[in-house]
Amino acid sequence: MRIALIQCPLWGTYEPPIALAQLSSCLKKEGHEVMALDLNIKLYLNRPNEYKNFWAWEQSDFWYKKDLIKEYFAKNSKDINDYIELLLKGNIKLVGFSVNIASLYMSYEFAKRLKSQNKDIKIMFGGPLFLNKKYINEVLNSNIVDIVIIGEGEDSVCKLAASLANNSDISLAPGLAFGKNGAVVITEPAPSIKLDYLPFLDFTDLPLRDYDDFRHISLIASRGCIRRCYFCSDAPCWPGYRAMSGERIFQEIAFHKNMYRDIGHIRFLDLEFNGNMKSLEKFCDLMKGHPLDVFWSANMIIRPEMSAKVIKKMSHSGCEHIILVSNLVQKGF
Repeated sequence: MRIALIQCPLWGTYEPPIALAQLSSCLKKEGHEVMALDLNIKLYLNRPNEYKNFWAWEQSDFWYKKDLIKEYFAKNSKDINDYIELLLKGNIKLVGFSVNIASLYMSYEFAKRLKSQNKDIKIMFGGPLFLNKKYINEVLNSNIVDIVIIGEGEDSVCKLAASLANNSDISLAPGLAFGKNGAVVITEPAPSIKLDYLPFLDFTDLPLRDYDDFRHISLIASRGCIRRCYFCSDAPCWPGYRAMSGERIFQEIAFHKNMYRDIGHIRFLDLEFNGNMKSLEKFCDLMKGHPLDVFWSANMIIRPEMSAKVIKKMSHSGCEHIILVSNLVQKGF
């Protein structure tokens, strides 16, 4: 099946969207033809002077205003229509949008224009936004979006694509919401992904040199957290805690370093990179002496296992800095 994965504009141009890179690799592994299109960086690089600073944090509220987004589309219709034409000429059957609250209105507007040109294209929205059922109902009632992915997307998107390619019942695919006979149908939750079995991120369509620092990439080596703090907004996204093995983390960095020789720094976006101490120490052992010529940084939590010996291992493995996250306000503390 021919599939496009899209990141619509929102503030920030620091790095490629990891969601697109991960889903692209999973779908390609299943034999699908995939185009990953980061409209955020494409439109940023070609932005008119009027919108020069609108990707800066100080202007981030722009992307939340529906009327301003409509105005943006009207003033930049040529560039936007060029990308719509690219998708139409590519005979794309399924278009998936990575959506959060900042990119929601941009995604709506782009999907609406795409659907108006070809009503048979299936439009799929996914992202942590849809842990809130309010947004599931809202987008499915828009008459633009056909399917919403709820929770982790890798297994759900692959099984959805297989169902659509074979003209079979999509209700058998897990982690979906879609409209049927005027009601919203929600399928069984998708099983938790075994992170070591995920294919490496695919940056083929996301040239690193388009972004703010092409010598850097971000990775996520775990999902969830071993704590359950009252103030945490991420806990609902990842039930429980899972981590890649140290070997798997090292292998992914080695793969990207081989593909992109300029990479010199890895930023781990995990809620806490030291949730699994065995994995952390094995990773540090493999990175000892900088065999990949790569430095790294990560978020971590304060825990008694972080001994002087472990800190020394981290230093010798290329750890440049850590951000310690407080974990004192826990449920039941």
